[in-house]
Amino acid sequence: MVYAYEVILGSNQWFMLWEDRENEADRFIAGDEPGKIIAMDSLRRLRDFASAHALIVAWEELGTLNLNRFCQEISALTPARKLTVDQCAILLNAWNFFDDFARTLDLERAWFDSDG
Repeated sequence: MVYAYEVILGSNQWFMLWEDRENEADRFIAGDEPGKIIAMDSLRRLRDFASAHALIVAWEELGTLNLNRFCQEISALTPARKLTVDQCAILLNAWNFFDDFARTLDLERAWFDSDG
């Protein structure tokens, strides 16, 4: 299944398509050019893209990653500080986002194939 995903950073907002693949690793929808993840500046433009590419998207299940909030939580971490369930969810969602993002761009393999 394909889902719309909103990413917020500063006052900017992007919309991407994320694919939950049953027997393979999850990933974002990439363009024809290597290293290009599809990201639009509006949900309407993302809908147009999905329609033009005959993608079936669960639009009602929009995911959101607020990187402003993520940076706030990361910068406030200390060894003795207890986290709320909400704070843990923010950190885990960001971790999963970056993992899928890196996998989509094949950065995991590039990291392990490098000498450094």
